[in-house]
Amino acid sequence: MVKSLLTFCIVSFLLCAVWGQGKPYITVTDLEDETLSLRMSITASIFVNQINNAYSNAVSPSFPEECITPEAEEKVLEIWKSSSFYFQKDYGGFKGIITAVGYQIRGIPVVMQEGGLLQNGVINFNPDGQIINFHFSVDETVYHTILTQNNSLQDVQRKRSILDFVEDFRTAYNRKDLNLISQVYGDDVLIITGYVYRGTGERSKLTGLSEEKVRYNLYNKNEYLEQLKGVFAKNRFVNLFFEDIVIVQHPALRNLYGVTLLQKWRSTTYNDDGWLFMAVEFRSDTEMLIHIRTWQPYLLNQKVFPREEVYQLGNFEFR
Repeated sequence: MVKSLLTFCIVSFLLCAVWGQGKPYITVTDLEDETLSLRMSITASIFVNQINNAYSNAVSPSFPEECITPEAEEKVLEIWKSSSFYFQKDYGGFKGIITAVGYQIRGIPVVMQEGGLLQNGVINFNPDGQIINFHFSVDETVYHTILTQNNSLQDVQRKRSILDFVEDFRTAYNRKDLNLISQVYGDDVLIITGYVYRGTGERSKLTGLSEEKVRYNLYNKNEYLEQLKGVFAKNRFVNLFFEDIVIVQHPALRNLYGVTLLQKWRSTTYNDDGWLFMAVEFRSDTEMLIHIRTWQPYLLNQKVFPREEVYQLGNFEFR
């Protein structure tokens, strides 16, 4: 209790310095515990201002240890190595959301240095109001649509956990975090990657243009990670964006979900858009594993790849 009070006093003192400089202040709302809301508001405000100060001064950010865990700080610095970023300064109130491991606030506008890309950030807190993770979010409209489509409270909680998992998974690619990516892929994961190539066919005979075809390559976990390691090494930055997300529960295996989404890959040497499918299993309320990952092109022969041909749970046999 004494330690928590001391920590809170230190953080409050730091916030006074922020206020004194006329810096933006984030307000966390909608939580019953007003003391916790204030503590989260303070730590989030300091976090955001430290990021913006670092961006303005072209240095790496640093944070008071009372505000953020060492693990979370390390993740932020890994993102920074790939592409620095800053938070837009039009702040207001952010709804505090209860998660399986603590709390979070969503929809904080972020601009990436690479390409000036606008994204939304998510700050996750432990029950003491300390930051335990930061990641980029999926589109907020899609996020809320998915969560309001269900009647079951457990469905809502699980889909929220899946969305958090997907967002952290996506951000792991941004920060080139091979360790986390390895952890979320099961040892027996099946990875199918489509490769678009130019072939011959009726279309090429009629138009004189080569016909685009898809060749599928299968990888095990080690093969995929080794290939990804090479991709990360030759790209100064990697940015992933997820859109059009659909989450479906397996009809018989209630801990298994299919996640389909449009992935937009942007990097130093290569850009593409494609349909990503993942079969995700809940191992516990807070732990998930990917057993299948597939990628298929978004466009083929200048047409959108048929959605009914995108891989889904029904294409695979599970035991």
